Formats: sequence, C-alpha cells, structure tokens
Amino acid sequence: MKLGSIALAAAAVALGPAAGMAATAPKKPTVPAAAPAMSQLDQGVAAYGRADYATAYRMWRLLADQGNADAQYFLGYMYSDGQGVAHDDAAAVSWWRKAAEQGVAEAAYNLGVRYEDGRGVPQDYVEAHKYYNLAGAAGMPLALKSRETVAAKMTPAQIAEAQRLASAWKPTK
Repeated sequence: MKLGSIALAAAAVALGPAAGMAATAPKKPTVPAAAPAMSQLDQGVAAYGRADYATAYRMWRLLADQGNADAQYFLGYMYSDGQGVAHDDAAAVSWWRKAAEQGVAEAAYNLGVRYEDGRGVPQDYVEAHKYYNLAGAAGMPLALKSRETVAAKMTPAQIAEAQRLASAWKPTK
C-alpha cells in the first residue's frame, strides 16, 4: 500500500494499534499470477522466484534507476538477504529509503526495523518509531505493534518527536 495518502493519517496512527487487527509481514518478491505479457518488474519477480537472482537484479536495477519504487523495494531485499549481490545492510537501507520516500509502506516498515536494530544505520528509536508510524498509517498492522514495542524503549519526549516527524513527513511522489 502506498504511503502517499498518509500525511494526514500519520497523526491519527499515534493513537495506538487497532484492537483485533492481524499482523502482516512485509512482502517479499513473489511470482505473479500468469498474465499474457509480463512487465519488466514481473519478469524480475519471476526470475527471483526461480532463484535467477542475476536476471532479477538486472531487471529491477534498470527500473530502480528510473525511479520505480517497487523495484527499489525489491533491490533492498536482495541486498538485505545477499541474494545475487553481496550482503550489504547499508545498500538495503538506501534502496528501501528511496522506495519509502515514494510511498511503499513495506519499505517504511523495513526502515523502522533497521533503525530499531541499528543495522545499516545507527540505532535510532525516534526514526524507527517514525517509520513504523508511517507504515502503520498505510495499513500495516504489524508496524503498529512494532511501533508500540519501540515506544516502550523511548522517553515521552522521543515519542513526541517521532510523532511530529511522522506528521510532517511527505512522500516525494
């Protein structure tokens, strides 16, 4: 789900997780249903699904360099998992940041995890909370649960700053 419509919703998410909502994990590349003609993005997903990481990387890198947010998100996974490329947490964060800036909720969630754990970026609970807030506002219940977990490690001032940053956040596209 895109984050583009969450600028106003981010403040509402600060109220806490909704009761009874099932947690959903971020998506990994999966093979799409058969279609008459596959897009370059879908060709990359199909290649990834058959562990042809070189082809997936080549397809997605071309699209990512042109600003395709989904391709940027998928490249983040390749670097995070070291599939077809050397494992590189900083590169994963860089690609996920580009995707999150364009509204990919799963990328924002992954950034929250990285900031909470300090992998590929310095540990920063304020940034983690902010990204979890954004992903939660875009419809990821797991992000809301993660936001509450990181909030337990924060001061009230840090939480207020994270909420301010999330409320002020605007996607680039």
